[in-house]
Amino acid sequence: MDDATNAPRAEVEHLFAEYDHLAPPIGQDGTPYPYFEHLRDAALMAEQPIGWSEKHGGFWVVTSYAECQSIIANPIDFSSAGVIFPKYAVTEPLMLAEQDEPEHMRGRRLVNLSFMPKNVANYAGAIKTAVHQLIDGFIEDGHADVGKIIAEPIPAIVTALLMGLPAEDGPLFDAWTTACTHEFLADPVAAAPKISRTFYATEYKEGSATAPTCWSQDGDTPDPTCRTAQSPQCAT
Repeated sequence: MDDATNAPRAEVEHLFAEYDHLAPPIGQDGTPYPYFEHLRDAALMAEQPIGWSEKHGGFWVVTSYAECQSIIANPIDFSSAGVIFPKYAVTEPLMLAEQDEPEHMRGRRLVNLSFMPKNVANYAGAIKTAVHQLIDGFIEDGHADVGKIIAEPIPAIVTALLMGLPAEDGPLFDAWTTACTHEFLADPVAAAPKISRTFYATEYKEGSATAPTCWSQDGDTPDPTCRTAQSPQCAT
């Protein structure tokens, strides 16, 4: 193997080894797309569409369309179970994302019902009201970051409506899911009080780095049904 072949292969192996899906480099356009394109092109140049990342305990990275299609079409060898990593602060597999057939199709049918045109139309009035309320919150300022003030909260508001919750519960739902995912991965201890009520064997002080003894439904007693006890005291 000559140097001309070694150079692109060495580069792509380094890119694969350092690949972190949770923290991709951000380009000048404010997106990670230039980085993804560079990785794809480097893999193509080296004729190495699949590589190994050392992040998060190690995982395979696939860059080519053909290999992705082959993997997606073969759920027997490539199950969706456990594809979310590192794990979020949940004990059950994520609906759809971590499900294979027939559970996946069963869940998909339930979700699809909410997105049928006639059903989506039922939420139009509530969504318009929510958008107007968001606009009222900054209209006196005369300016706003529309992406942050409107585009960010709307998905959570719509999700709340789809779940049968009031639109005003959207921010609460968003805060909870963010705590279960991004905040939990960054700092499980800090995220714990936001995820669930917690039980502390000793007094908990706001801002403390003390991990909870276990989860609790009322904040006063351990939850006997807890599946991920952090201490033997949890189920007592």
